Amino acid sequence: AEVSAVVFVPGGPLLASGGWDGVVRLWDTTTGEVLRTLSDGHGQIRHLAVTSDGATLATANQDGTLTLWDVASGDRIASLEGHGATALGVAFSPDGETLASSSKDRTVRLWHVASGRPLRVLEGHTSNVWGVAFSPDGGSLATGSVDGTARLWDLATGEDTVVGTHGGPIYRLEFAPDGTRLATPSADGTAVLWSLVGGEAVTLRGHRGDVYGVRIAPSG
Repeated sequence: AEVSAVVFVPGGPLLASGGWDGVVRLWDTTTGEVLRTLSDGHGQIRHLAVTSDGATLATANQDGTLTLWDVASGDRIASLEGHGATALGVAFSPDGETLASSSKDRTVRLWHVASGRPLRVLEGHTSNVWGVAFSPDGGSLATGSVDGTARLWDLATGEDTVVGTHGGPIYRLEFAPDGTRLATPSADGTAVLWSLVGGEAVTLRGHRGDVYGVRIAPSG
């Protein structure tokens, strides 16, 4: 089945992968062996995220739920319900206390990780929301959508601004380590580095098809 997400687990040799078979596999990267499989019957897994301490893993599921897993034991911690359609993205805040999720229902939702309770619904996108990423300081959230916009949400107020617009869907996005730029890949064949401090945007051209992902090196 299609593999839709992979993420390294901080603090060890583990790699987590998830796919359309609805199963998360935890791999030992030194041996290539599967150490553990996680599945709770919520359909295809569209995205994964792990807390910075490597303790908790979240999945975005086809049926709209989000599942929290204990990495060490493989136990399911909680299933978070609220989205009205397939969940497409998940991200943990830098402190691991908040989970953000995106969905085909056009909303982004914030959750308190320890209790599983919903905190806020962010509305503004006009189509499926894919990309979701916390700023390095945890004070804002960036989202990317099939509507072609990248939005930046102030988590203290819930207000949003449009950082930039693509000529096609935005699937994933990422902040630079210092939080001054936001990178967005798009189905228009480009990736853009948007300045969040008043500078010029830089457009990266060269791909001949949809661009689905982007990463910025730790050095920036």
